[in-house]
Amino acid sequence: MANINWVARRRLLLSFLIVSAALFRPVPFAAQYTTASLSGTVVDPSGAAVSGATVTMQSTETGFTRTTRSGSGGNYLFPVLPIGEYTLKVSKSRFKTYVQEGIVLTVNLSASQTVTLQTGRQSQETTVTGNILGVTTSSAAVGLLVNQKNIVDLPLNGRATEALVFLVPGAENATNNHCGVGCEGGVYPTEQYADVNGGAPNGANYQLDGADNNDTYMNTNLPFPNPDAVQEFYVQSGDMSAEYGNAVSGVVNIVTKSGTKQFHGDGFEFVRNYLFDSRSFFAPTRDSLKQNQFGGTLGGPIRKDQLFFFGSYQGTRTRTAPNGQIATVPTVAERRGDFSVLCGEFD
Repeated sequence: MANINWVARRRLLLSFLIVSAALFRPVPFAAQYTTASLSGTVVDPSGAAVSGATVTMQSTETGFTRTTRSGSGGNYLFPVLPIGEYTLKVSKSRFKTYVQEGIVLTVNLSASQTVTLQTGRQSQETTVTGNILGVTTSSAAVGLLVNQKNIVDLPLNGRATEALVFLVPGAENATNNHCGVGCEGGVYPTEQYADVNGGAPNGANYQLDGADNNDTYMNTNLPFPNPDAVQEFYVQSGDMSAEYGNAVSGVVNIVTKSGTKQFHGDGFEFVRNYLFDSRSFFAPTRDSLKQNQFGGTLGGPIRKDQLFFFGSYQGTRTRTAPNGQIATVPTVAERRGDFSVLCGEFD
């Protein structure tokens, strides 16, 4: 019995370690839903390929680093990179070290950058500041990126981030068509039907940080995180890759914010109160709705350049006067079976 208990404990410990590694791994999983890629060519001043150059991409926000070497044709490739801001560094003996700062990679972006090395000592640096061309040339997929600025600056009724999906050309909000989401069994707030380019109203596939984010009963979206917790999302509206199953209309890839080397966060409260409203011309009184949406975010390092945390909370409190109920009851004559008055209305 002691041996059996020891085996069970060892298996339990091993399972715990595997789960812990998955949860606290400093580098995100290589899910293509939430990452970007960068490729390019290293050449000398004459345009000839430079092989064997050391190419390094380092995140300015977390210190995450990936290194590779250029091939015989001068080509290099980083197939999976977490989104964010990077510094590109290329070094080779008999050439000055090339450093490019301010490179911003967004979700689903397949970017390309040609690096021209100048002759000189390797200890010397050629520094370039500026982003690369943010155009995906390796895929025919069509889509639109909704970045953090869009999410924060654009008006959102009820702070429903998912409503920004309809910024995509060809995306139509079909939520209220026919009987709507509610009568078909939708129970989650902010569920919506997104009809993209004439596809099925519930044919969009939603992915949150690489995980399925769909209501399996209705094939609609589950609620998005609050706007302050979403980094960006990308809506593919055509020519989706075969890697995306369950997608007839489009694919929505949502990426939440993460911790960085510096502590950062914010606090917010959005108030709607009848005291700030005017009375409608046809209403006897002002709307009595009171709504408060409040919360905040906080992120930062746990272990330098290796482990980070990020959390967010939003609370919503809504108070309003109960709606009046109007009921029609039969008259005394109708209770005796006399419906002559009612029938006379149709004469």
